[in-house]
Amino acid sequence: MPRTRKQKNKLIYIVSSRYSGTTLLSAILGAHPDISTIGERKKFYIKSLRPSGKGRLDCSCGKLYSECEYWSEIRDEIIAQVPAKDLATDVTQFMFYQNKLTNRLSRKITQHFIAANRSIRFTPFAGRVEKTCHINKLLIEKSLEMDGNTVFVDSSKPIEHALYLSLIKDFDFYVIYMVRDPRAQSASAIKYNKWSIEQAAQTWLSEHQKIRKILNT
Repeated sequence: MPRTRKQKNKLIYIVSSRYSGTTLLSAILGAHPDISTIGERKKFYIKSLRPSGKGRLDCSCGKLYSECEYWSEIRDEIIAQVPAKDLATDVTQFMFYQNKLTNRLSRKITQHFIAANRSIRFTPFAGRVEKTCHINKLLIEKSLEMDGNTVFVDSSKPIEHALYLSLIKDFDFYVIYMVRDPRAQSASAIKYNKWSIEQAAQTWLSEHQKIRKILNT
């Protein structure tokens, strides 16, 4: 009999603008017995790897992220496999360098290359991007291993993260593009940021224009 190739785990990434209901969608999808999710993967660094003290630091289980057994096991796995110097920046936000200018430049160039379906191999940032993608791969794989699942849902939202996650060849990668009614999204933005109607609407428009520009390349 021919040897059956092992199927890859699936990574489903939800792209959207802020206040679009991605957290609710990931929770609904996460109720499926084959699906794992930690909500926004991008926040794992500040909540668990290097807690900043900003925002809510308590898990849905009721414990602090630093005390939650689930998050702690993922954190310990990453720390055991990754040199401390590679965790000096917010790797789950795909921040590659501590210097702001170098970080901005590296992200702009590599995102342009990936969106154009061009290799970043010969850019000076390729090594750092590869290491950061590997750390995020470890996070996702550990979550799936702990749950005994094959599908991971990430509701982080930024289209830029989708570009980098697409480089991880160990997963079958899928994108869900979620669009909330702009009137409802703008109402939420006004509520939480005290923005004007014009500012909220313009933010919705600019964020979705950026998403569609990349998705259509």
